[in-house]
Amino acid sequence: MIHGPNVDLRLVEPDDLQELARWLSDAEVSGQFERFDQTTLADMAREVGGGVAWYVVQTKEGVPVSYVNNGRAVGRMSVGFTLLPEARGRGFASEAALILVDYLFLHEQVE
Repeated sequence: MIHGPNVDLRLVEPDDLQELARWLSDAEVSGQFERFDQTTLADMAREVGGGVAWYVVQTKEGVPVSYVNNGRAVGRMSVGFTLLPEARGRGFASEAALILVDYLFLHEQVE
């Protein structure tokens, strides 16, 4: 687990996949620029196991509010996130992104 001042990041577990697939299939949660198709449980299992690292972002009370991910593309890293509407405007995604970027610079070959 990676700890921040207000949120913690932990790797997605198999038990998280159903909720993550539901969030990514919900336009209210995933946002207007996310893909518009339905994400199945099988899709999520392939993505999580296929080189994309997914993390649950949770409050200090252990309540999931977001997911962030990182993956490698040709010569670069990508970072994405999904945030529950009720958690927006509270700095959770900003903090999670900073934690993940710091982690990547410390533990991956990122320039």
